[in-house]
Amino acid sequence: MSILPSRKQWRSWVLPSKLSFLAGLFSIIGLILSIATFIIQPRVSTDIEKKIQELDNIKVALSTLSTYVDKQQSSLKALSTQKIELEKERERIQKILKIDKENLDAFLQYQLAQRKNRAWIEIVISFFVGVLSSSVVTFSAIALQKRLKSRKSSDVET
Repeated sequence: MSILPSRKQWRSWVLPSKLSFLAGLFSIIGLILSIATFIIQPRVSTDIEKKIQELDNIKVALSTLSTYVDKQQSSLKALSTQKIELEKERERIQKILKIDKENLDAFLQYQLAQRKNRAWIEIVISFFVGVLSSSVVTFSAIALQKRLKSRKSSDVET
């Protein structure tokens, strides 16, 4: 038993019968499509919901990434500012060290010149002290000899 009519049957049908058959056939196809849609729709809906959820997750991840990038850019700007400030401070310290080195060199040269002057003064003073001490010893010896001679001569006279 076949649902579809043969050619001979189809030709024997009147027009309203043919149209009724076609309407019934389209109704059955529509019913099958409706049932298929209800069966397939939850799967498609679930897939769409999954895709929407994935898109939401990606959106959140991009937002988080954007925030992270912004923070890193702020950190880099802060580090750049600190680097510039440290370079300026280094230049100031180098200038101070240069000035201090120049002052220290000048002070050491002054001390060296003072030592040379002091050395000459000490040599001259040492020389005079030596000469004076030997002169004192010589004069003392001469004075002592004169005394001894004068005692001997006074002892001899007496």
